[in-house]
Amino acid sequence: MGLNYLAELNAMRDYLLLRPLASGQISLWHGLMMINNLCGWKSWFTAPNMTLQAFSGLSDSGIHKARKVLKERELIDYLPGSSGVIPAKYHIYPVSLRVREARGSKGSSTGSSTGSGAGSETGSRTGGSTTFYKQNKPDKKRQKETTNPFLKMLSDEEEM
Repeated sequence: MGLNYLAELNAMRDYLLLRPLASGQISLWHGLMMINNLCGWKSWFTAPNMTLQAFSGLSDSGIHKARKVLKERELIDYLPGSSGVIPAKYHIYPVSLRVREARGSKGSSTGSSTGSGAGSETGSRTGGSTTFYKQNKPDKKRQKETTNPFLKMLSDEEEM
């Protein structure tokens, strides 16, 4: 899948200007983004509710309520796990595509959006021309095997 973290955060900010969400829903979305970032941007990834509670500050019932709204808004998809045994699997839909389409459908827009740092997506909109640079993909040969048990658990589950 390979989402661009910064581009998605900026797109969510823009999305929220037009389609507000409750603070718990925003918090859950950000928590899911953090976990997916830790997983290396998998299309589907697992996230235990305890981890989501830590990242979002939501209770178990708050996660369920927020998750339902995020799914209804087509910001995420999820497959429920089994209570306390198997964590739910999540998929995050790119908000940046939605925001880009919304901008394009409202006529020509003028302005620029620039990400910073290596691997950022850079775009400039003036007079209908847009330039985008692909996000750098990690070099698998350079990646060290993780010693973080949480990351190892998540990557092991994805290989199943």
